[in-house]
Amino acid sequence: MPGEHSSGQRRQRGGITKHGNPRVRHLLIEASWRLQQFQPDYHALKSRRAALDTAKRKGDSATRKKLCVGLARQFSVDWWRVRTGRTTPEKLGLQMSWPTAYVLRGKAPSPAPGSPAQILAA
Repeated sequence: MPGEHSSGQRRQRGGITKHGNPRVRHLLIEASWRLQQFQPDYHALKSRRAALDTAKRKGDSATRKKLCVGLARQFSVDWWRVRTGRTTPEKLGLQMSWPTAYVLRGKAPSPAPGSPAQILAA
């Protein structure tokens, strides 16, 4: 599982291996793919954007997957920092209002028939 040992300016990050809970590992990887799609201002994604674009252009799926795992590791550390009150989502560049992030991609969902959102929209 992802981990970090930090002291002052020194950081040592552990890798995401196939040890630990496979459900959590799967969710972290899936979250990193969604971050790429819906959270363009996330700081960890911005630092990897050039490498991801290069790998995508070259068709290098192995490199894209490795970068995705790195993004998942960073997200798990950042989410822990948010949940423990050490930072805020805004400082990390995360948009916490899902309709806003969804609309930014030009894919605004239509409310399901009979849902509270559809009743309010009517």
